Amino acid sequence: VIITGAAHGMGLSGVKLMAREGAKVVATDHRHGDLEKNVQPYIDDDGGEITTAMLDVSKADDWQKVVQMTVEKYGTIDVLVNNAGAHVTKGILETSNDDWNSIMNVNAKGVWLGMKYVIPVMMKNNDGKGKGSIINTSSVAALMGGYSDAGSVSYSASKGAVDAMTRHAAQWYA
Repeated sequence: VIITGAAHGMGLSGVKLMAREGAKVVATDHRHGDLEKNVQPYIDDDGGEITTAMLDVSKADDWQKVVQMTVEKYGTIDVLVNNAGAHVTKGILETSNDDWNSIMNVNAKGVWLGMKYVIPVMMKNNDGKGKGSIINTSSVAALMGGYSDAGSVSYSASKGAVDAMTRHAAQWYA
């Protein structure tokens, strides 16, 4: 199981849950210090196995390294949890190009890159039967925007992109 954004919140909860259930987890985040500090207490717990890895989800090279390391260490990838996310609380008129690109790079491009590099591995799983699960974290902001996104147009747009990519992947690879 590869989990992005694993240093805090839902990502860290996912690491704990998956490990407790016996999974071999690759916990990733771009904040190495937080990842090591917050995940370390669970590495020696009974159950699964946890490995940490640095990953900036917006960088293809980082994804390739994490996927390669995971396959070399565990032989395959059964589950991808695209959880990493970013948020800037600015509306349409206040959002700069840099704000927009930053949020889209993490929330949308990061999900796309994760699927791009993990799906080929999953297609080889289980003697070529292509089994695996991809969990993409989205938000009600993808559907409602406005108040549900705390005024962040880029967050709503990025989560809408996640929803669309998830439907696309399900149609082509389910």
